[in-house]
Amino acid sequence: MRYVMARLDDDIRGVTYRYYVTEAIFATGIMNARYVDIVNGKWKPQDKRSGDEIAADVIAKAGLILKE
Repeated sequence: MRYVMARLDDDIRGVTYRYYVTEAIFATGIMNARYVDIVNGKWKPQDKRSGDEIAADVIAKAGLILKE
């Protein structure tokens, strides 16, 4: 049981260190996402498409026809 508790303590220290370091890097502006958001699945990569490409994708998925 002592091994399990020691391993759990080590894991908690590791996560705490990662959280601290990534929050510091996020605060400086180098990272664009927080560690907690990435781990919890709340962060999604930024969409690099133009507005016209996004609009065309929405129109195509909705099954609409664009008349000019």
